[in-house]
Amino acid sequence: MDSHRDLSVLSPSLFNVYINDLPATQSRKFIYADDICLGTQHQSFDEVENVLNTDMDMMADFLTRWRLQPSATKTVSSVFHLHNAQAKRELNISKISGSDTIQTRRILVSPWTDH
Repeated sequence: MDSHRDLSVLSPSLFNVYINDLPATQSRKFIYADDICLGTQHQSFDEVENVLNTDMDMMADFLTRWRLQPSATKTVSSVFHLHNAQAKRELNISKISGSDTIQTRRILVSPWTDH
């Protein structure tokens, strides 16, 4: 019997055991397969940075405890906002160990207007 095939069947269950005790965060967690997104909204960028940095520190501790490493190429931050004056602002978000950079994506959302 091929032992690798048996492990591939167990992999989803084993991953669920790993993430069963994800830390409680202020941000909302969106999880799909092995991807975890932390999402939050606030009135100011400073509040967003504070919440995300606290939550990223908790996630880093979790990853270290379970000897997991994030994918550096998949570690990104995305900003959706209405304030065009803030369009070039960089978020100051903690990097998780094992991830050299956090790519930032900006998406400007225009308020709805009738044409």
